Amino acid sequence: MANGTHIIYVAPSNSTQKDIADYVCNGTNDSQQINAAIAAAKIGMEIILLDGKFNISEKINVNKKDLVIRGIGHNRTVVEQVALNGGTTTAIMFDISADGVRLQDMMIVDVDVDYPQFIIRSKDGLYDCIFERLFFILKAKQTNINAYIDIGGNGNKFINCRTYHYNNIPEKYTINIVG
Repeated sequence: MANGTHIIYVAPSNSTQKDIADYVCNGTNDSQQINAAIAAAKIGMEIILLDGKFNISEKINVNKKDLVIRGIGHNRTVVEQVALNGGTTTAIMFDISADGVRLQDMMIVDVDVDYPQFIIRSKDGLYDCIFERLFFILKAKQTNINAYIDIGGNGNKFINCRTYHYNNIPEKYTINIVG
């Protein structure tokens, strides 16, 4: 943890701020370093994803209560799914399994494959998750899941988020909030 604070810094391989990072990604499967930062975090801590592009090929398991994962702006922090690891038939980027999680200030881009996609998926019954100032770029073509962003529970909020679809899939929801 940087300077003994309650903040963990993660830098992608092309960041201009690697010198302050607790974890520096290699540009191949940056999910591993982000998941390591989450594992090291205590409840209520903040993980800052620094400037640059994070290449994601495995899901990011957000399993700590009240954890904040924050970029430094949707035009400076890009989290992009670049591959699907292990030939999976469902791709998940952020898999949320804890209450009070907050994702904010980043661009999230899914991979262009013909598989079902979840950019964000939370288990049913989660409370008080906040998604703020996120810019989603949606490329997937698959139509047999309910939504790219599937949130269950009560008190969850989307604040000032935007989506852009590469493909016109009218029968698919972008965001599905249950609760």
